[in-house]
Amino acid sequence: MKPGDIVICINKDKLSKHEYSFIVKEQITIGQKYKVLPYPPTNVWKEKPWIIIKDDLGNEQSLMKSQFISLEDWRQQQLDKLL
Repeated sequence: MKPGDIVICINKDKLSKHEYSFIVKEQITIGQKYKVLPYPPTNVWKEKPWIIIKDDLGNEQSLMKSQFISLEDWRQQQLDKLL
């Protein structure tokens, strides 16, 4: 996943690296599309399993990549369910 990619939230368990992840869970919607934002130049988590998105309230959040799938993969899953 890279900046500019569109991802879909598929799971809200262990969503955030932050202590307040229970708050973040209320600001993210399963099945909702989010755009991956670029890391700030000084961000130390560039090589970690995190992405940055804007949540449903417009706040930037660093969240685990494993909680999202690409829009293409999500569309394929939806087609597979119909077949």
